[in-house]
Amino acid sequence: MDRRLSQARGQFDSTAKAPGDYYAEDVGKATKAAADLDKAVEQTMGGGPGIPDANRAWWDSLDPATRQQFLQDHPDRIGALDGLLARAGRPFPAAGAPLGSSPRRPSGAMAPPLTLPIATTRGPGGWQDARVEEILRAAERLLATSLSEPVDLGGSARSAVLRCRTADGRSVIVKAYTGGPDALRGFTAEAAGLALGLAGPPLLGVDPDVPLVVLADLGDAPSLADVLLGDDPKAAEEGLLAWAGGLGRLAARSVDRRADLTRLWARYAKGMPTWADEPWIRRNAAVFPGVLEAAGVAVPDGLAEELERIGTAGGEEYPAFTPGDTCPDNNLLTPQGLRLLDFEVACYQSVFLTAAYCRMPFATCWCVFALPAGLARRIEEAYRAEVVPVYPALAEDSVWEAGMRQAVAVWTVNATVRLLPRTAEDRPTHRTRRPVPTWRQVLRHRWETAAALDGLPAFTETMRLLHEVADGWGTAPLPGYPCFAPGRAAHDG
Repeated sequence: MDRRLSQARGQFDSTAKAPGDYYAEDVGKATKAAADLDKAVEQTMGGGPGIPDANRAWWDSLDPATRQQFLQDHPDRIGALDGLLARAGRPFPAAGAPLGSSPRRPSGAMAPPLTLPIATTRGPGGWQDARVEEILRAAERLLATSLSEPVDLGGSARSAVLRCRTADGRSVIVKAYTGGPDALRGFTAEAAGLALGLAGPPLLGVDPDVPLVVLADLGDAPSLADVLLGDDPKAAEEGLLAWAGGLGRLAARSVDRRADLTRLWARYAKGMPTWADEPWIRRNAAVFPGVLEAAGVAVPDGLAEELERIGTAGGEEYPAFTPGDTCPDNNLLTPQGLRLLDFEVACYQSVFLTAAYCRMPFATCWCVFALPAGLARRIEEAYRAEVVPVYPALAEDSVWEAGMRQAVAVWTVNATVRLLPRTAEDRPTHRTRRPVPTWRQVLRHRWETAAALDGLPAFTETMRLLHEVADGWGTAPLPGYPCFAPGRAAHDG
């Protein structure tokens, strides 16, 4: 690997425990390291398509984790380099293609988005062919049937997700996890959360040793992200209301099941604390001042005290179960209704933290555009109506609004801590989906929204100062969702 790039990556890795998760004392170093990494990529990759043989030699010199990072952070530039579509004599299969296949495209057609095949390089240490075989054999033992035709559904750096065919022709989903701490906690959360039986695809089997889970296949129904990025405003509105109401009903059904989740967590534990026991809100609050100072923003007096008072935004008074990652692409709109996917962050948290996804919207997601104001209120009320019967105090507007203010503040601090140090170079929020906003647009929208919160003067002053930083970027405001573009049916009522 190029020495400059190796040095920059090493500096970044040494100052960050996980993506966006920085030691408070090293925030400034992490910010500079991220900028140095971007600069090293520019110097290493150059500005043009390059020479195919040289590009392939450079790519083969990188370790799997670095390749994955390049594909995540610089998909357009990697895809533009001549010679990289072919590696070791075969094309990279796109996500969704059978493993080992060599998809063809018509002459003159654009190259598909470049992705890494799970069979060779997925995860920190790389998914080898033997590892895929191990995953399939373990799943076969759980199901007492043979599996064939594995199709890579994309997964992440933490997990591999395969759609497989059983001997009798059924389709199942096999999800296996890497050995890192976040992946192991994700396995336990997913296994325990699905075993709770309140939502998600039916859990067909669990192997804690691999570790992996086998799930029923819910098919290829459109996700909420699909309709939000589409052109049917009615389908999008109905999908949003189904999503919010479904999350509310899940929360209401879960209030007396916390002990069951604790028991299931212990059954599938891999040595990691639950997400509810992870002090991520307090850690973000501790890191936040350093992030501000690194960005040249003075920390207003009283900010630390306000964040201390916010605490968990009602997690002690109004806890409920959530899959955690309730982003639009993790919600299928099936003929049978809303089906939730991805329980890697399943836990009990404040109902306000979930409800804030309706108002902000989608606090930790890539599919973020502005919602029509009237529709945003209706979505939030759909969730609220389901949790009020189990928490009657939430019928009081003063109680609800106080909790929502706290939750929006918590998520805005989280977004700032995780994203601001990586905005030296703006980039799309998703490496393949289009249209999507950029991360700078998302941050600007978060700060603008949070600046209007009542009762948190130091925090809102901080948001105003951050918005001045965004003004210096020259970034366009966050647009509305494509499905609600002008000329389509209005949804402001």
